[in-house]
Amino acid sequence: MKKGMLYIGAVLIMGVMLAATFIYYSSKDARVIADYDLMHDLADELEKKGFSLEMEDMMKDILAGERTRLTVNGQENIYVYVYENNRAMEEDSLCLDACGFYYSAVKDDVSKNIQMSWDSLPHFFKRGNIIVLYVGENPEMINNLKGFLGAQFAGQ
Repeated sequence: MKKGMLYIGAVLIMGVMLAATFIYYSSKDARVIADYDLMHDLADELEKKGFSLEMEDMMKDILAGERTRLTVNGQENIYVYVYENNRAMEEDSLCLDACGFYYSAVKDDVSKNIQMSWDSLPHFFKRGNIIVLYVGENPEMINNLKGFLGAQFAGQ
């Protein structure tokens, strides 16, 4: 009788843990999918303006967000960094200097100081939970990014 009760108790505890794990990860996955909506809205807006785009997930680099490359008309690249929320994006945006050539952050008592060099002029924009980096001098692209994202917060 005691063995049976212990067995039922163990099964109930495992069931509750499994249900809690499922709820946590399913809600987390839904949140991550929603986080990418603004990036897809940007891509849709650029395509409406006549640009052809290819999207490619990239490995993380300097910024903390998940990085996706948008190749525009097979020539230019826009990098979109997606964050879990606006707060995380804003915190990371503060690590960039106004010129867009230095990134400085401290995480877990470890400093990360990076001087960046670009092939052309960097333009950093932000909106919602994304940071967008365009390195180039195409005024049409810059104006389209400004139109959708607002004024750039770092870069030239």
